Amino acid sequence: MQQLLTTEQMRAADQHTIRREQITENDLIDRAAGAFVSLFAVEYPDRNLAIDIYCGPGNNGADGLVIAGLLQQMDYQRLIIHLCDFDGKAQPAFLVKLEWVRKKKLTIRSLGVVSDFEAFPNGIIIEALFGSGLNKPLAREWAELIALINQSGAHIVSVDIPAGLPSEGVINPDWPVVEAELVISFQRPKINFFFPESATAINGFIIADIELDEGFIQQQDGVFHLVTENDIKQIIKPRKRFSHKGTYGHALVIAGHEDTMGAALLASSACLYAGAGLTTAAIPSSGLTALNTALPEVMYVPSLRLTDKASLQSYSAIGAGPGLGKSTETLNKVSLLLDAGKPLLLDADALNCLAQEKTLLEQIPAGTILTPHMKEFDNLFGKHESWWERIETARDWTRRKQFVIVLKNQYTFTINEQGKVFINPTGNPAMAQGGMGDVLSGIILALLAQGYHPAQAAITGCYIHGKSADKLARCQATIRASELAAGIPQILYELTK
Repeated sequence: MQQLLTTEQMRAADQHTIRREQITENDLIDRAAGAFVSLFAVEYPDRNLAIDIYCGPGNNGADGLVIAGLLQQMDYQRLIIHLCDFDGKAQPAFLVKLEWVRKKKLTIRSLGVVSDFEAFPNGIIIEALFGSGLNKPLAREWAELIALINQSGAHIVSVDIPAGLPSEGVINPDWPVVEAELVISFQRPKINFFFPESATAINGFIIADIELDEGFIQQQDGVFHLVTENDIKQIIKPRKRFSHKGTYGHALVIAGHEDTMGAALLASSACLYAGAGLTTAAIPSSGLTALNTALPEVMYVPSLRLTDKASLQSYSAIGAGPGLGKSTETLNKVSLLLDAGKPLLLDADALNCLAQEKTLLEQIPAGTILTPHMKEFDNLFGKHESWWERIETARDWTRRKQFVIVLKNQYTFTINEQGKVFINPTGNPAMAQGGMGDVLSGIILALLAQGYHPAQAAITGCYIHGKSADKLARCQATIRASELAAGIPQILYELTK
């Protein structure tokens, strides 16, 4: 897992690299600017683009100055540097780089007042005003400048992080922030890039490797981790010779109502495709024909037959919730499951029932996986004003009760029993259709039934789910949940080869 860093940890990594390599801060700025320009040139190869570089008075502005000089060396023809210092607080590194860039005979303009702002519509603005570390709203002049940048009609590329966006912590929607088309960030994405409130500030981001000491970074004591494909390949267990259906567990899917059988079929199909040795669907008898027609490999048990612990003992893992409805019967079934002594996943209406009877939250057994979306999470744990607050609440509950929470999002967060947060990078907007959560639950349940640790099942299930969608989205604008489920075996094959 890639360790994600807070602002202070990134600064520590910078200083460690400077000491270890016996270089200066200015050397590291040159390295960062070079890495930025290498990626920028790939994204914007036209050397005749009009490029305005807006540089603040600190190290981020120093990055911008060096970027301007390097772009000139790469034959970008139309470059203008705008120096922005409303506070008279130019930092030493900025002044050193300003002296260097003056020798390049580039056009340099000082932005004394906001009304001096200018940029080319349809050109590029490289925004290097502040960088990371902001924890308060910007002063009036800076806020006005940001508004003009956003209204310029130019394509905005931010250096490391958009001005006004905090690297971590609560993102205040009222703070002014640069609305970047692209962010080229250094070494690691900032933690807040993965929070939905950052959508206004970031349309997309890529990472520039500035060769900080990876060993030092990975040793940091951090909460947030970015899942990589290599991590998943190390978790997934390839199927072995002489294994059989009993080797891969028996999953029980408790789902569906007379009017919502689709949820049960989707969850069951995903469980089947994700490799459970046996899958049984506990559904109303009215859904049996649909089940036999769509999924003849899935076995059936009448949901009314699950009345006590003994009726659950033959299953390796149990998942409940998709399409169940919020009836007293569902509430009683959830209460029974909490005492079943089996690996357990609770989703959708199972979570809604817990929200109705909050005393049951304290009875959730260790190792249980909860898979709420934002509204379900707030129904369970109280109203939250920001996603950062939700993560803090999730960390508190998982550490105290030793269960796992999968908080669904564009970048889904899995919070393990130690309160660590694992961010899933796969998935895309083509998935924005009904049934996707049912499929995710089925995948995770299949992994639970195969004996994966709950947190590993959740992390791996989220990755496979998004990876299947990413493959489909290469040639489709929208994806149906059933298509995604059918693509799971191919993804598993690719991850185990």
